[in-house]
Amino acid sequence: MKKIIIIVACVLVVSTAAAVILPSIVDSPVGTIERFEECYNNLDLEGMINCFDPRIQSLYAGANAFVGELTGGLDLSSMPGLALLLSEFTDEEMPEPPQIDIEVTDWEKTSDETAVVYCIITTTMYGESESAEGELPMVKYDDEWFISGDDFIDSLF
Repeated sequence: MKKIIIIVACVLVVSTAAAVILPSIVDSPVGTIERFEECYNNLDLEGMINCFDPRIQSLYAGANAFVGELTGGLDLSSMPGLALLLSEFTDEEMPEPPQIDIEVTDWEKTSDETAVVYCIITTTMYGESESAEGELPMVKYDDEWFISGDDFIDSLF
């Protein structure tokens, strides 16, 4: 009987801990930041845009359609790769594209649909690195976290 009580108590403690800890791990915007960093470092413009909220994605889609009309179908997401390809045909060596490292130091939910990610962003270009602390506003749409485009959209109007 004593063993059963101990087992039940352990199960309750583990269940309670999981109920408290797991939602903050599962409902975290950190995965979006990691995905953005990976896409940036791989020159995946489409992937980077998909890390931003749907309003920014719509602006990009409109700009992409406009550029496509002007250029006979050129897609903005192909630009980084095109620059690297063109560098193969010149005598000049194309510098390595800049790389970023985003170290998330903390994050906090500011509402059910918003959060702020605190981070240190290190940019490496031409062999030199520079770091700066930053705050990335996040917004949740359909249970998925995105980098908020509020500041960018506000700057347009």
